[in-house]
Amino acid sequence: MSHYLYYALTLGVYFFVYCLLGLGYNLQYGLAGINNVANYSFVAFGAYLAAVTTLGPSNSLVQSYILGTSIAWPLPLLVGAAAGALTSLVLGFIFLLRLRHQYQAIVTLVVAQVIWLLVGNNPGLFNGYNGLAGVPQPLESVVNLAPVPYEAFFVGITALCALLGFAFMRRVVRSPLGRVLRAIREDESVASCFGRNVFWAQMSAFIVAGTMAGLAGGLLVEYLGAWSPSGWSPYEGFVVIAALIIGGTANNIGAALGAFIVPVAIYELTGFIPPFGPVNAQTIDAFRWIAIGIIVLLFLWFRPQGVLPEPRRRFRLVDRILVGQEPIPGKGLFLSQKMHGSDATSVVTDETK
Repeated sequence: MSHYLYYALTLGVYFFVYCLLGLGYNLQYGLAGINNVANYSFVAFGAYLAAVTTLGPSNSLVQSYILGTSIAWPLPLLVGAAAGALTSLVLGFIFLLRLRHQYQAIVTLVVAQVIWLLVGNNPGLFNGYNGLAGVPQPLESVVNLAPVPYEAFFVGITALCALLGFAFMRRVVRSPLGRVLRAIREDESVASCFGRNVFWAQMSAFIVAGTMAGLAGGLLVEYLGAWSPSGWSPYEGFVVIAALIIGGTANNIGAALGAFIVPVAIYELTGFIPPFGPVNAQTIDAFRWIAIGIIVLLFLWFRPQGVLPEPRRRFRLVDRILVGQEPIPGKGLFLSQKMHGSDATSVVTDETK
């Protein structure tokens, strides 16, 4: 029975980590309309920086890496989040300054592959393709728990991070920044004409999503105890994209639902299907990717809004008055817009006459 409980807790860790990733990518793609395929590279940098600030000094005979310090938890998690933010800040100037729409996807895919090859072919950075191993789990010696209780403890850590991320994203969606990002997603030119700085609004969303990705990477490496390029190839980023498409773009609850459907129910659960007959582990892995691709295509064809569509935004009374949908209370007046060439003037009209 303890084996099943341990397995269920493992799935819980993956679910909450992918919730963080889904919420961050939802801010980029669902709300701001940024086509970023390199999001998992931010996860990787967060994982690497969290690992090298936990492992201690490097030993070239075992594994070589930069920095090599050992700081108290939760500082490595914060370092991982900062690494994701810094990476997104640097790459954002490449992705967002002049590139739009499908060109962003093409360039980010190329950059993700370049980063993957750069890290793998330079052993001095993070031990090359062999990766880092022996990363200690947080507070393991302090809490001194058996494997199953410690697994539950780590699930609590990831759940707390995911809930904080969800609460933060809920505030962002309802904030003026969220309204600006939705306007930019619909039409950048119109948003720019109304005086909005499109680049810095998208950059803000990009950095926030990169921070959440770096935090998720720190949680992953502390849970797995190891990290290598084989675990963050460009294909891994497709899991997050598929989860958001299926769960529902521009919907935080949809992002969480997609994190359960794709990374947990399809990707992780099927990885434990035992081989049978001519079907081996490699065949099961191939069928898993085929299944994810087919499901994404079906959703894009029949239900592009996902399981949970973007919620309709309701304006406050003062906002409805300003767009002429509600009369001014007690006055019977509407505030409407009259256009004269390129100038817009607000005119109060009395609808009671």
